[in-house]
Amino acid sequence: GHTLVDRAKGYLDGVMQVINGAFTIIKGIFDTITAVLTGDWSGLWDGLKEIVRGAWSIISGLIDTGIAAIAGFLLANLTSYA
Repeated sequence: GHTLVDRAKGYLDGVMQVINGAFTIIKGIFDTITAVLTGDWSGLWDGLKEIVRGAWSIISGLIDTGIAAIAGFLLANLTSYA
């Protein structure tokens, strides 16, 4: 079933995805700056891809967290009327 633990896990998974995405973006920014300063154009491209990957992870995590919150709200309210 959909226990409180299941809902909390879904929510925390989304939050962790957002946090990991933020760290990925920060690493990508540093990698990009380093690549520009050293003239490493392949590294620049890799850094930019890392930034986009981190941004997508944040968006995906926010969506997952929102879905978990909405599902938890609906389950809590629908079961109270059943």
